[in-house]
Amino acid sequence: TDVVHFGLVLVAMCVTTAIVAMCLLGYRLDESATPMRVTHSTFRALLGELDWEEIQEVGLLPAGLYFWAVNIMLVTIMLNMLIAIIMEAYSVVKADVGDEAETMVSQMKEIYRRYSHRKAGHYLKLTEVVHILEKHEVRKLRADPQ
Repeated sequence: TDVVHFGLVLVAMCVTTAIVAMCLLGYRLDESATPMRVTHSTFRALLGELDWEEIQEVGLLPAGLYFWAVNIMLVTIMLNMLIAIIMEAYSVVKADVGDEAETMVSQMKEIYRRYSHRKAGHYLKLTEVVHILEKHEVRKLRADPQ
């Protein structure tokens, strides 16, 4: 539900930014003149492709207002919301796992221990175990044909 909420807020912020672009820049720039064009330019601005030289032709104040609206509303706030959602999900998963969970270091130690025992001949490969079990199952079926 957090991701759905984030999507709704992102769409609302993009629409708001597009309306701001149409009001501030639309009368002088072709890319902000129609709703489709301004939606495309807002998406490009969200991805960091904001052409300052082009929007500055409208005027320094409208261009600055639009630039800061995009950077503060879309990039900073929305990125922080996304990071907060990810961190909350991580905290929930970490709390569910508990303190008994294996760490990366303990898993690496276990892998190395198994590898060294297998190289020393103390352990068998899983494929060898399966092969032995299959042979045993075949012998058992031959001895007891039910």
